[in-house]
Amino acid sequence: MMSNLPAKKDFYQFGPFRFHSASGELFKENQLVAKLQPKVSETLRVFLEHRGELLKKDRLMESIWPGAFVEEVNLSRNIYELRKILGEGWIETIPRRGFRFRAEEDAAKFRTEEDAAKPRPRWLVAGLATLGAVALVGLVAAWRSHSSANQAPVQGAQTFYVYRDAASAENHFYPTGYMGDCGDIEIVEADEEKPYAGRTSIRIQYTAQGKPPNVCPYKPPCRWAGVYWQHPQNNFGADARLKGLGYNLSEFRRLRFAARADRPVTIEFKVGGIAEPYGDSLKQGRGLVARLGPEWQEFAVDLAGADLTHIIGGFAWSTNWSNAPGGVTFWVDEIRFERD
Repeated sequence: MMSNLPAKKDFYQFGPFRFHSASGELFKENQLVAKLQPKVSETLRVFLEHRGELLKKDRLMESIWPGAFVEEVNLSRNIYELRKILGEGWIETIPRRGFRFRAEEDAAKFRTEEDAAKPRPRWLVAGLATLGAVALVGLVAAWRSHSSANQAPVQGAQTFYVYRDAASAENHFYPTGYMGDCGDIEIVEADEEKPYAGRTSIRIQYTAQGKPPNVCPYKPPCRWAGVYWQHPQNNFGADARLKGLGYNLSEFRRLRFAARADRPVTIEFKVGGIAEPYGDSLKQGRGLVARLGPEWQEFAVDLAGADLTHIIGGFAWSTNWSNAPGGVTFWVDEIRFERD
């Protein structure tokens, strides 16, 4: 039986990935691909501790949120985020039973603190030091290469998706930039009720109660809330290590999306506007104020003449107690940049 709190390891190797459990950093072929949010990181750790085992939902939730009452949607959100980052095939859904992380021969190698403390032959210590130096140089080079590559304009298709469908390989930004009364927000990225297109849409519930955590420059409640879809995740443009890791969307002319709500409500939507030193080139952002109703409507943000050479905030919404009194549930779908 799975214990509630599996023993933590320093790092885990699986396929082309290396996961550092303490920092939540995930590397692929020596290149940092994501710094996971704490509970997403804990979800991955639990899976890796029990590779190949069938894990029931209640056991997973007990291990990730010990002693706390948490709705199942939070587990679904974590698994969705992991699948989006790792790709399909690693986490298998066993209908009506649970989940299983794919077993792979000799892929779950990890180093524990106990192993690290064991004496090693001098030749091995020297060899590891040399390999570590080479790996560090390679990692820095890969990081620089990745940063530089993202400065070139996005080429190819006529559309560039923020969100097309849950777990779609065409999704390029992630809803990690919570603002205002963050505790008032719940997002489900795989809602199957009446999508605008495809299989799913994004359902957003805003309760307008001022629940913490609160992020505003004055005493809470903030009386408003919103979320940015970001790349990389949790990137508000203040971390120099993430410099250059947005997208150059200068060849696109508009952002188009569809939205509806359970009742008439006013929501503001925009592109860009993250104004920190390493934030969006579109410092002020550009958007529109929409009046939503029960039926799907399609909206377009005109981006002609906008500086889109470095975008980390691909899409955002916000509303407040005045525009959404008592809260609201609304949906967005088919969020994409278009060239013509």
